[in-house]
Amino acid sequence: MPPRLIRPRSLPIVMSLGLAASAAMAALPAGNVTDARVAAETSGDNWLVKGGGFAQQQFSPLTQINDKNVARLGVAWITEMDDPMGLAAEPIVVDGIIYVSAPRSIVRAIDAVSGKILWTFDPHVRLDFSMGNSSIARVNRGVAVWEGKVYVGTGDGRLVAIDAVKGTQLWSSQVIDPALDGISGAPRVAAGKVFIGYSGADDQVRGSIAAFDPSNGKELWRFWTVPGNPAKGFESKALEMAAKTWTGKDWWKQGGGSVWDPITYDAKTGLLLFGTSKAFRGGPDDAQEAGGGAKLFSGSIIAVHADTGEYAWHYQTSTSDRQTENFHIVLADLTIDGRVRHVAMSAARNGTYYVLDAATGALIGEKPLVKQEWVPAMSALSAAEADDIHAYVIDRSQAAYDQQHDSAAAAK
Repeated sequence: MPPRLIRPRSLPIVMSLGLAASAAMAALPAGNVTDARVAAETSGDNWLVKGGGFAQQQFSPLTQINDKNVARLGVAWITEMDDPMGLAAEPIVVDGIIYVSAPRSIVRAIDAVSGKILWTFDPHVRLDFSMGNSSIARVNRGVAVWEGKVYVGTGDGRLVAIDAVKGTQLWSSQVIDPALDGISGAPRVAAGKVFIGYSGADDQVRGSIAAFDPSNGKELWRFWTVPGNPAKGFESKALEMAAKTWTGKDWWKQGGGSVWDPITYDAKTGLLLFGTSKAFRGGPDDAQEAGGGAKLFSGSIIAVHADTGEYAWHYQTSTSDRQTENFHIVLADLTIDGRVRHVAMSAARNGTYYVLDAATGALIGEKPLVKQEWVPAMSALSAAEADDIHAYVIDRSQAAYDQQHDSAAAAK
């Protein structure tokens, strides 16, 4: 539908003050995002990748809108979209074009100046493979744009590449069997690869994250986050080590460790950081015994080498008694105890804010954000450093980091 300046009947995208565009911008190739451009562009005129940059700091340096003039803003345009289930995606903005996904993994390109829908891509997601697939297909958390292509994960477990100009499919690769579950998280692209995970920890699905060739969709590597049946061997030494932390009858059937959205590429170290969900606690369907143990690498923040998928380090936020999951991971350079540290920060579902060394995974500090009687004594940040981290426990959190004022926040 064309943009209209009326109250929308369905969920809209609303733009205040319009986004700047020019003839020169229109002449640029659509979807012009590269490693070099993401690293170099700091103006805030675009939002090239999820989080605004590889560090996922979710902070815009723009200052035109501020606390002095925000009350005077008016509507520039409203574009109505037929998505009654609502939008949950973070839009990507590249050279005056907004790329946004919707339920059923539908993707639209929208002119940021006029609100006109330039194209709509429907991957025709099937909802009849499984309960998990049908449920996940009803939400989508965003796309990635890279070198003329738009990438989206689908509710029936595919990674799809779309032509950024025409809105037509270029290739499609299966990431997970839709009979098990599907994808709701946004892909990430960096270092010549598209990275994507999927959902399923609640349904005893074994988690993994995979890297694909952006040009043709070929799977390049896959890192399994929890071990499978030991009788079939282990895919890596890391999983062989992790298997020793599981106990109980048929423990490998528990699955878990989904990487459903939190993925962060660290350009400084060449590592790919991601958070995993819980391990299944057991259930009557197959009379399995949940067992004890750490259940690695469920409930963890994990780093692998982005080029190969080889394990680098992990930090587990779950305990044997309390399963949790991990969300948005922010990278920053902070001055701690008088020296600059390259850190990874994240607020887990267990209500704790973690600061880790981004290169090694070593714990620098952890701070409970709400009263937690289950948490033992913690090696917390100093009072002065903790005051700079204004964080709140949230469900499936997005955190932001203000580099200018050296402070971080987790949003409710």
